[in-house]
Amino acid sequence: MISVLKTFEDGSVVSYCKGRFDDWCVYYVSSDGKSHIAPKDTDYFDVIENLDLKYCNSIVYDFIYNILINVTDVVDNEILSYINLQSKKLYSDEFLEADKNITFIYV
Repeated sequence: MISVLKTFEDGSVVSYCKGRFDDWCVYYVSSDGKSHIAPKDTDYFDVIENLDLKYCNSIVYDFIYNILINVTDVVDNEILSYINLQSKKLYSDEFLEADKNITFIYV
């Protein structure tokens, strides 16, 4: 069974369900529902690297660090909201890409 973890402002979602190898596989589902992708680590870390090049790397590092120190085995909606708000604040032009990819790192 697919569970939605977060809906982004463009209508796309991050969801999870049982994967081929374990009980937790995270998917990106496009806003039209036609595309279901399980992103690879390199996909979202490439975006983070580009943010790091454009913005001060300590901003990117501190933001992600503050999220990861709060990781537990349960996805916290407050952290998902924090990711959205901070992405808007720190990466105004790329906030949606930042929101999506930092969410993938978190979940």
